[in-house]
Amino acid sequence: MSITKFAARLAAVFAMTSVAATTLALPPLLPPPPSPDDPVSLSAARLTFDKVEHNFGEIFDDAEQSFEFWFTNTGPDPLIIGEIKSSCGCTVPDISKRVYQPDERGFITVVFNPHGKRGSDARSVTINSNDASKPSARLVVKSFVKQLVIVEPSVLQFGQVDKSEKREKEIFVAGRTPDFEATIATSNLTDVYEIEVKETKVREVGPEKEQLRATRIIVRLKEFATVGQHRGELSIRTTDPRRPIQRTQALSQVLGDLAVVPPRLSLGRVQADTEFSREFRVQSRSGEPFKIKDVVVDNNQNHMRFEFAPEDPKNPTVWRIVAHGKANADQRRIIGRILVRTEVRGEQSIEVRFNGFVNPG
Repeated sequence: MSITKFAARLAAVFAMTSVAATTLALPPLLPPPPSPDDPVSLSAARLTFDKVEHNFGEIFDDAEQSFEFWFTNTGPDPLIIGEIKSSCGCTVPDISKRVYQPDERGFITVVFNPHGKRGSDARSVTINSNDASKPSARLVVKSFVKQLVIVEPSVLQFGQVDKSEKREKEIFVAGRTPDFEATIATSNLTDVYEIEVKETKVREVGPEKEQLRATRIIVRLKEFATVGQHRGELSIRTTDPRRPIQRTQALSQVLGDLAVVPPRLSLGRVQADTEFSREFRVQSRSGEPFKIKDVVVDNNQNHMRFEFAPEDPKNPTVWRIVAHGKANADQRRIIGRILVRTEVRGEQSIEVRFNGFVNPG
């Protein structure tokens, strides 16, 4: 056969194949799977769970727990699962698909993270579907969470303390390993708290009064700590590899000799582009004379100047401070803080917060 005739036949075969392919019926496109955020139309589908509650029992706070809640579509129509939401970020539900035919089974996996929890705990998961008889179903997981490492008390409260007063408190850090102990403890507020790790021995600790190895730790509030409220984070290193660092807090309010009256300066409503004046006082609670060196505003957006002088120059136990300022027309609110600088030990800078509203010009 000549090359010309072969090429002609080959072209004819390709043409016939192309025509046949164009006459074949293609299968219809499948509908897109429903989104969990899309509303579902109610139907005769029935979402029937084997059980709606599971109790993990006693668990430790270091490991996640999971459970599969099995269900069946016991209705004659396809079951569509819509939104699934939990009562807490510590509980995460998951499902592999959203549509189930009559008599088809499936499951929802619920994962619970017990970290930071203690004692009896119950969390719920809500499932929305197109089941007309019960569009919303609720699953519950329960547990009793036991801490790997127990800090007692859980937060150290010093309360109100005069700046010249020394005060100390103790905490116990207990663990469940045979050789448990706390080895090092530090604070992020080293100018306020100092910490000393003491002996470790078996003690009765926790809400269940368990006999566990516990390390005693002394936390001291330093004399002449900075006046004000302090929230210190304590980091405690332990010998339990599952919880090598345990954290807790120490709270205190150090009271100085100087008191601001009123404690917060309210400017009220001021007129834009018009100067205003407001006053407050700083006085000694003990009646000891003191000196104010300077008064400044700690905010570049608020332009203020200050006049200050003792009410009795011969016995300067009370100082009168007058703040003068002017609000800009583009401001709607004035907010900031004033720093009163003194020569009093531990109270070299006193903070006075202020706020107000601006009437347009």
